[in-house]
Amino acid sequence: MASVLETIVFEPARFLQELQAFDDLLKSKADLSEREDIQPFFKKSKHLTAYLGTFASSIGVATEICFEYEFFGDFKADILVGSKQENEFCVVEFEDGKQDTIFKKQKKRKNPEWSARFEHAFSQIVDWFYNLEDFKNTQGFSATFGPGHTSFTALMVMGRSASLDDIKRSR
Repeated sequence: MASVLETIVFEPARFLQELQAFDDLLKSKADLSEREDIQPFFKKSKHLTAYLGTFASSIGVATEICFEYEFFGDFKADILVGSKQENEFCVVEFEDGKQDTIFKKQKKRKNPEWSARFEHAFSQIVDWFYNLEDFKNTQGFSATFGPGHTSFTALMVMGRSASLDDIKRSR
């Protein structure tokens, strides 16, 4: 079984162009759709996608990326970034960039509850990690991630910071 990972050689100038385009997208509308705005943008912005690896200090800028990575037929991550050489990867889950994506408003409660969308995204990540652990000794796993121990990190990207006060941002 061949690896599903695409090798990328990071180009800082392209990254800066893609970062500026992302800033323009964020400023273009108050709400962003995962399927119509966010996922298509990252699919055409491979250097910005590779840079997501820096959120996991052990990865840095990714040398391999994959869009819509399937976890052995059961689950699908929006993005997988990492370094096969370093055996370090990060799975990325996108959700909508809307005002109510992270918290849901409740009457008679000072601190809002996590939204159903947040809880769903978090539970997906738990399932991904379970699935990765379950399949770590398979040939498909080794073909994709390489032999030996591989470490994984998760990144969930959702909501808009403009709708969050300091306490909600801290949570």
